[in-house]
Amino acid sequence: MRGHHGKLYGAVALAALIAGTAQAQEAPVANGAEGTASDIVVTGTRIKRPDLASNSPQTIVGAEEFRYQGATSVEQVLNRLPQFTADANENVSNGSDGTSKINLRNLGSNRVLTLIDGQRMMPSQAINLSFLPSSLIERVDVMSGGASAVYGSDALSGVVNFVLKKDLDGLRVDMQTGFAQHDNNNGAMRDLLSAKGYELAPSSVADGGKQDITVSAGKNFADGRGNITVYGGYRSFSPVRQSTRDVSSCALQDQNEGTELFCGGSSNSPFGSFVPLSDKSAFQGQTLVNNRSGDGTLVPYDNSYAYNYAPDSYFQRSDERITAGGFAHFEFSKAAEAYGSFMYMNDKTFSQVAPSAIWLGTAFPISCNHPYV
Repeated sequence: MRGHHGKLYGAVALAALIAGTAQAQEAPVANGAEGTASDIVVTGTRIKRPDLASNSPQTIVGAEEFRYQGATSVEQVLNRLPQFTADANENVSNGSDGTSKINLRNLGSNRVLTLIDGQRMMPSQAINLSFLPSSLIERVDVMSGGASAVYGSDALSGVVNFVLKKDLDGLRVDMQTGFAQHDNNNGAMRDLLSAKGYELAPSSVADGGKQDITVSAGKNFADGRGNITVYGGYRSFSPVRQSTRDVSSCALQDQNEGTELFCGGSSNSPFGSFVPLSDKSAFQGQTLVNNRSGDGTLVPYDNSYAYNYAPDSYFQRSDERITAGGFAHFEFSKAAEAYGSFMYMNDKTFSQVAPSAIWLGTAFPISCNHPYV
């Protein structure tokens, strides 16, 4: 009988939500008596998801998403959402500052307000998310519109609020590991590399290892009105160079009006570049390079002298991170609560690009009788 009444209530409640009102209905009573059923009142307390009742567009990312995706970093999960654009992370090498950031609506990471449990993390923007323990995230609330009216101009593109678990009671250990296995069998790319005499990528590689472990311990007390949680974590990423993949072993460029690709590169070649400035030179204004023969003869530059800068860059940077922290709160009453938190991170990463050079466009006049010419 309880199940029957439960289904009837759910059907009537749904109708009330759609119509906006619930009208009284007359129901027959035994022995021919007549009576009127009581009014049904639907309250807003049954709407448990804030994104369904908010004036601003919101997206809720639950803890199960981090678990299902096996994410070793917070930004990995958020970057899968359409309103986010990938920003600084472990896959950025050239120009990386070693941080992990989020970019909402492609307006820049410095225009996203990042909160923890509804509080500002620190008086700065473009927060580094590397120290957030993904295993302790209860959910992530993303507000992508109308946030600056409430939070100020630092929330121009929106607000991302990380809500952490506050009721952990016991010991929790989260461990993840993985790697990438790739077969380099792109025949077209390998032909381009061979035509330039570049080293081919290995036929099969297993690299990009990721290991992450977080140990958390918590204790509830005072009938659940208080909790203390501490955690410690270690994460390690192995590097992946572009030289290990066919598609990135050389700097691809186009020719013949974009109909053909070839392995190009930078004009700042190891052979040295020279531009004669004298009007008496037959090569005035033309870029010259040292001949490969090594006899010091200068010849006009062509694509065969291009420097292949691609192999030394990273697809994934090496990274080693240690995190630790703790949270505590105690509710004295509905009107008073004491809380505090501490978070620590020590992160070491390494970024590299190909060796640079003196860029053409800046003139360095050198005398013709200079001993190093």
